[in-house]
Amino acid sequence: MSSSENQVVSSEQVSYVERFEQERNEWTTRVKEIASRFKNVEDLVDVQVDLYSERQRAAEYMHQLMVLQSKLKKAWVAEYQKVYNNLLLDQDYRYSEKEKQRIAEEKTSSAKLKLDILQTHVDFFRETTKTIDNMIFGVKHRLEIEDFKRGNK
Repeated sequence: MSSSENQVVSSEQVSYVERFEQERNEWTTRVKEIASRFKNVEDLVDVQVDLYSERQRAAEYMHQLMVLQSKLKKAWVAEYQKVYNNLLLDQDYRYSEKEKQRIAEEKTSSAKLKLDILQTHVDFFRETTKTIDNMIFGVKHRLEIEDFKRGNK
């Protein structure tokens, strides 16, 4: 791979990192905004609707990311296997098993890095979905607390 190809891959990875960071910041802000609305009991109906909507959006996006992750992993494994097999066919030099693995990992590190970046993003959305689920569960408890404060229970 030439240095110009390395630069393209690097700038592509930076754009993914920046895009994913921006998406995580937007989702964090969105979840915090909904959480701040728990204070007003009169808004809980709207909060609950928003929570269900955002949960669905997060889950769908996470599944899209997982499909992409699966495709990237398949491509990385194929690339790794190709590099590894080429090392087996090299008649001029015999590599040890560890050397073959290390060389294959080095030559496919760009694809592996993309996969790792995507995995971090998928993990974020998995946790975001869990957070939203907890908030949905919390609506009921928020109402119970309010009833208790009013002496209804």
